[in-house]
Amino acid sequence: MPIALRRLWGIAVVAILFALQSSQQVQAQGEVLLASAGRATMPVVVQENADAQVLEAAGELAEVLGRISGAVFGVETSRDDSVKRGIVVGLASELKNLPFEITFSADAGHPDQYLLRTGDQAVYLLGTTPEAVQCAVWDLLHRLEWNDGSDKTRVVLPAELRLTIRSSLENPMRLGGRWDLYFYVPRGTKVVGGYTDSTRGKLLDAQNQVVFDFGTMEAAGYFSVPVAEGQDRALWKFSDSRGRRMLMTVPPYLATGVENLLLPREVVESDQ
Repeated sequence: MPIALRRLWGIAVVAILFALQSSQQVQAQGEVLLASAGRATMPVVVQENADAQVLEAAGELAEVLGRISGAVFGVETSRDDSVKRGIVVGLASELKNLPFEITFSADAGHPDQYLLRTGDQAVYLLGTTPEAVQCAVWDLLHRLEWNDGSDKTRVVLPAELRLTIRSSLENPMRLGGRWDLYFYVPRGTKVVGGYTDSTRGKLLDAQNQVVFDFGTMEAAGYFSVPVAEGQDRALWKFSDSRGRRMLMTVPPYLATGVENLLLPREVVESDQ
């Protein structure tokens, strides 16, 4: 199965292209072909003397792309600071003369920022820190964005859909209508806190008990709910909710079902 990245407004969007499509069609549609007929068309590229976290992220990317396509993606090192071909994974500060301008927001409030871009024969996953590079790889492999325009339409999420939604202050969720979503409360968490722009819905703990009713709020805003003993290291649920919930004290990931939630590796490992 060929795998390609579609170039769309400079943002990389994963597109799995079935074998009925030829590589010529892929190129004509403005896509960067990564693999076809069980062969990788380009390697994953890191800078010489890359940070250990960057190398780990590059290795994970190569492994998962290989599982998707059936091809073997090698990880190569480069001394060239203006790589024009390959799946480039690294720190933005180490790369120069790229086919696009690298800009990051000075008002983000945190140092970890990243971007995903495509060129004619390259894909770039660049971050300001090694942690940001890991986030870029995670986004490419596991994140999908959609927008229905909210023009008298509704997005329906089937319960069996394996979907994880990130919702933080920096990256708030966008869902219309009413919804039910789960999130994880790690070991030792004392308070579940965040921000809501709606007063519709309830918060349920691990025992499916209502611990907070958003309808009791005078207005949308910040919320803080104590975690009772024995209710951490478990899944909680936003029930019959509307609007956006941005999580601040727990991993900001929401899922349609208990078995569908994806979490950062460090969260899972620390709670084992």
